[in-house]
Formats: sequence, C-alpha cells, structure tokens
Amino acid sequence: MKQWYAAHTKPNCEHQVAAIMQQQGFDTFLPQLSVSGNKNKLLWKPFFPTYLFVKVDIDEVGASALRWTPGLKHLVAFGDQSPVPVPDLTIEHLRRELSTMESVGGWEAYTFEPGEKVRITQGPLRNMSALFERTLTPHGRVQVLLTYLDQVRRIQIDGADLERIEAAPPKSDKRRRTRGKGRSICYTSG
Repeated sequence: MKQWYAAHTKPNCEHQVAAIMQQQGFDTFLPQLSVSGNKNKLLWKPFFPTYLFVKVDIDEVGASALRWTPGLKHLVAFGDQSPVPVPDLTIEHLRRELSTMESVGGWEAYTFEPGEKVRITQGPLRNMSALFERTLTPHGRVQVLLTYLDQVRRIQIDGADLERIEAAPPKSDKRRRTRGKGRSICYTSG
C-alpha cells in the first residue's frame, strides 16, 4: 500500500530530489511558500528546508530504490527501524495550512526584521506594542521584546498574531540657509 514518507535531502536539493522522484513515477509533496526575491521576482522557499514527502509502496519498490536518488540522504526512520510513514491526514493538514498562509501573503506576512515595531493582535496581550527579536521555528513561533511595568520581557508568540506598526514619516532635512543678516551657510559633505 502506498504511504507518505519524509525524505531528508542534502542542503538546497529539495527541488532536484522531487523532480527525480516524479520522473521515477512517485508522488511527491514539497511544502513551500512564496517569497519575493530580488527585482520583485517571486521565489518559492521550502517550508521545511532539506525535507520533502514522497508517496510510495516501500514493500513493492524497496527502500534501496529510493536510497540512490541523487541529492537524497535518507528516508526518515527512528533508530535501525524501517522508514516511518506519515499519515495522510498530516499531509492534508500541511496543504491546507500552507494554502491559508499563502492566501494572506505567503512567507512575507510572517517575516519581520529584528528591531521592527510590531503590535500583538490576539490573546491577553492584544494591542500591546513590542519589538521583534527573532524567528524561532519555521512554523511561525517568534520572539519579541515587550515592555511591561517598566521592565523589558522576552516572550514567544505565534508570528500570525503580530502586525507591523507603520513607521512615522521621516522628519524633513531642512537646513538653515543663512547665519543671519544675509550671510549664507556653506554645507560640505564629509
């Protein structure tokens, strides 16, 4: 019976391994989200770097048929056991969640720059401002710095529960033109 298995690949080989496995007639699922690259080109970034899923009947094909796929390290197993199947419900759940994330803006909706001001939108800390510190997991857990009762606290929160706070427009760089009585000021760079 065909089942899904997690395949661990070499770094940056997820697309290559998926293409080779598809050419061999296997169903593959590479969870990925869109991210804007240079020149606003849309790129697809793996959600689980160095992992993808393959649907295969191990008893019929044999694990050795997959083992020699270029770029593949191994199928995920625990200890000396045979590869562990991933339930179909897990794959369906991943597809749904990735589709939801993509509909709200893809990876960019969940990425913030360190030091960026954010507002918490859900939970008991709703409407409080914080500073984004770092991303903790690819699933969206992030760490922010929250000032509460004059103390800075480091908290972990779901990245989906944050929104950017628009920065105030920069102040104009209007300089004085004269020193008074018509004497001009000469500004030099450097």
